[in-house]
Amino acid sequence: GICSTYLHDLNVGDMVAGRIQKNHHFHLKKTSKEIIFIANGTGMAPFIGMLNESEKVISKIYWGGKTHHSFALYKSLIEEKINIGQLKEMSLAYSREGAKEYVWHLIKKDASFIASHLKNKGLIYVCGSLQMEKDVLRILEEICNRELSKPLSHYRQKGRIYSDCY
Repeated sequence: GICSTYLHDLNVGDMVAGRIQKNHHFHLKKTSKEIIFIANGTGMAPFIGMLNESEKVISKIYWGGKTHHSFALYKSLIEEKINIGQLKEMSLAYSREGAKEYVWHLIKKDASFIASHLKNKGLIYVCGSLQMEKDVLRILEEICNRELSKPLSHYRQKGRIYSDCY
């Protein structure tokens, strides 16, 4: 997004001022068993950190970007995590090529899997743009109401869905 473009346009030796703003609620829970990550763009970065700092097995990552080139930065690490069994599955959506899908399309296609995941006390983490979060939460609300007969707020209040979107 804006930050990526800014950083890309910098020259070697340019100085950048920055700060770290921690989200103390957005980390892998010690008791978590089944986990799904949902991200778009650079929203994948916290999940890469979580994968590298933990030995927990991640059930699935849903990720969206503009083109398959957008995923190149993460591809080798994701393949490694799949090969060692730390990540079970990865689903990708590209908004500017092929089927022109967004992350919420992937979630909607996997409604039964998502419902089963929540029913079995699985956790869902969402990170990325505010628009992606809005779309994903809308689809999760539909899934919860239709397949679990409970509102999304039930699962959020139980600490089963976490988000860090910007």
